[in-house]
Amino acid sequence: MHLQLQNQLFLTELREQFFQKIIDNWQALGLDIFGELESFDAIKNKNGFLETLIQGIEADIKSKVGNQSSRYLFSKDFLRRYIFEHNLKSVRIQSHTRTAIVLFLGYDSWEDFLEQNKDLENSNVQVNYFNVSESLLPSLRNTEIVQINEPTYLKFKVISSLKKRYKIAGLILGFILLIWGAKYWWTNLPFSERALETIEFRVIKTVGQYPQSVRIAYDISKLRNVKKVEVELGVGKILSLSSNQSYFFSSSKTKDTISQTYFYPGIYRLKLIVNDQIIKTIYHTVFSKPNHWVAWGYGIFNDNNWITNISEEKNYFQNGSFHFNPADLPDEIKDENDIRNTVAVLTQIFPVTLDSLMFEARIKNPEASGGETCYDMSFNIFDEEFNILESNFVMKGCTDYAKLVIGKTIFRRPHAPTSLDVDLDLFGIDQNQWNDIKIITKTGKISVFVNENQVFSGKYNPILSGKKITDIRYMTKGTGWLDRVKVSNSYTKNVIYETDF
Repeated sequence: MHLQLQNQLFLTELREQFFQKIIDNWQALGLDIFGELESFDAIKNKNGFLETLIQGIEADIKSKVGNQSSRYLFSKDFLRRYIFEHNLKSVRIQSHTRTAIVLFLGYDSWEDFLEQNKDLENSNVQVNYFNVSESLLPSLRNTEIVQINEPTYLKFKVISSLKKRYKIAGLILGFILLIWGAKYWWTNLPFSERALETIEFRVIKTVGQYPQSVRIAYDISKLRNVKKVEVELGVGKILSLSSNQSYFFSSSKTKDTISQTYFYPGIYRLKLIVNDQIIKTIYHTVFSKPNHWVAWGYGIFNDNNWITNISEEKNYFQNGSFHFNPADLPDEIKDENDIRNTVAVLTQIFPVTLDSLMFEARIKNPEASGGETCYDMSFNIFDEEFNILESNFVMKGCTDYAKLVIGKTIFRRPHAPTSLDVDLDLFGIDQNQWNDIKIITKTGKISVFVNENQVFSGKYNPILSGKKITDIRYMTKGTGWLDRVKVSNSYTKNVIYETDF
């Protein structure tokens, strides 16, 4: 059998045995937190899956070879390409990585793997088993493979050449396309990981609390072929009920500083974009005063975006509860596209993650005190890296607009392409009365309670970032009420934060 084809047979067998090992040891490798395996492509939290799998593989190899296991480590990037991109492009495998895989499979060495699978050399080759056009047999591109049953080998038959004039025209056209493709490829070539390690993108100065003046610096002078630089500043404006517009800083310089003012507490996601490629994302937090909630209104009126200032004189606390004064919002509604929302925010470090949270609060949003439309009452809880737990409760009959999202698992969010569209009818509540809300996340499971009754329970892909919760915001259509906010650790039950205003 042709040597290159023989090697490809063994490498393909290696990958198939690798997959089977993962499937057979799904629970032992700690992968059951991602649910039952339907297919590798169906895994949503691929980053968390790869991290967990690497830990399991490294532990398995260490149990077999002890301290020598450090010689056989491989990167998460290789594992991602080997599992998820193998059918899209060729994946190179180095000898130490190959050895690590065979050790994980239970073989003593690569030679032991070859010996125990030597029957592959005598098996019939299925033509559709390989994509010959993608250079498995680069020296045989002008041949076609004909399978022969007796004996087991490949016979190569030369295909007749085209007429000379068509062949020359084809070569000229191919050369033109090659030049154009090379230019396009060079312009749009992704930057290498080594090149990206040379860039700088950070906040270098802050003045004030809120409003807060910020100086942002970037340096990409060591990157080649820079055509355009943009920085997404983490702010923007509302265009409609379902769309926003982000603000960008644009430049042709490879080194520059940017001044930006942030008027409200919160987490701002800043993106450095070069040649239309996002090459780095950072997060800047504007903190609240300790344990001090602030509020503002925002929306659209007469096709214009509007937002109120944070008042230093009004605290919006009434009768021991938080409530935004409807008189401080625009008092006219033109049509169904106009909206009036309010938000109450506390931005500070809560020493708990989105994977270990018990959050409790009392809410209502009656029309008599400023509630509007479906009387939405939403909690958006963010960690330091902008991972989110989002829940939206509405009046009964409006539950098409109910929401529940945690990390990358979207149980329900209207118009989201990856929404699971889970039925959240029980998120419809009596907005005129106080409702006690409790949300618990633990061991990859989220449970939601309204007035001590469980209204939802489901598994989600754990975020596994270890980042602390940093921002809690309560948003309502119109001007809702908020009371008795409590944040606890769902594992220890330790209360981290509590207020009844």
